[in-house]
This record gives sequence, C-alpha cells and structure tokens, in this order.
Amino acid sequence: MRQFITDLKTGRKFIVEPISEHAYRNADWNNGLKESDKPKGGAIHPDDSIITEKTCKNITMTDGSPYSVIEKLLKTT
Repeated sequence: MRQFITDLKTGRKFIVEPISEHAYRNADWNNGLKESDKPKGGAIHPDDSIITEKTCKNITMTDGSPYSVIEKLLKTT
C-alpha cells in the first residue's frame, strides 16, 4: 500500500511503496479475483511505482523498516 508521509516540523514529504517483482502489473483490487488470488501485502510492481527519477529526489530502497530510514533522515537535518 502506497503511503504519503509529511513531517509537520520540517514540511519534508516522503512516499513509501512496498515494491515486489512478484506483484501483479496494473493490479486492480476489485477485478473479481478470489481473496486468495489477490496481491498480498499491498506490494506494487516496480513498473507501476510512482517513485521515479523524474518525480522524486533521494530515492532509497531498504529491506528494513522505511519508517526508521525516514526517522534517521529527519535527525540529520
């Protein structure tokens, strides 16, 4: 599931997207699939991501918690 996060103190904005090569391209959650066949965990296929070099600065990929990465970035400013 895509999330938009804004730090109220600094106004910095972050986009968090769980990316998976195994997520369905152009996934439509209301397309009549059985619940067991729907993409799990809200992951987004890389080709469907809105995070690109054109739309975002300082793109970071992490295997851990994106929130701890955001927290560290905010502490360095």
